[in-house]
Amino acid sequence: MSAQRAIVMILTVYVGLIVTSSLQALSPWRVPTPEVALLVVLYLGLGGRGSAPAMLGLALVIGYLADLFAGSPKGLESLTLGVAMLLARAASSRLDVATPWHTMVIALVAALAHGLLQLAISSSMYGGGAIAALRLVPTTAVTTALVAPFAFRILRRLDR
Repeated sequence: MSAQRAIVMILTVYVGLIVTSSLQALSPWRVPTPEVALLVVLYLGLGGRGSAPAMLGLALVIGYLADLFAGSPKGLESLTLGVAMLLARAASSRLDVATPWHTMVIALVAALAHGLLQLAISSSMYGGGAIAALRLVPTTAVTTALVAPFAFRILRRLDR
């Protein structure tokens, strides 16, 4: 993986996080927003270009950036996105993301697993409110799946 490609992907995540956090801040109610960092990590992992350690390092940097925007404990997003990158790299030769439908299904499953993993790791911090946080996982996963084909198309153009 080249440094130029890594910088472009990090800047793409940065812009995506600014847009989604602004949308949440300006909305009077809780708007489910897609997991932008997860979509970029899935795109990179399923693309299969670059060495696994370099891709894992990039996923950790993207996760740390997502940690800063989310206000979550430092390392939570990094850990879960690192796991997502490793799983996407392992499945990249077995999964076909040629059509928007495939992209949506893969993004839905990945977003559900990502949300549940985050909740499992941080459930001790919620006290009795873990069930309320669990309700947000499906809506975020569906939103991520609906945005995934559009995001993958943009990432393919940026990656050329």
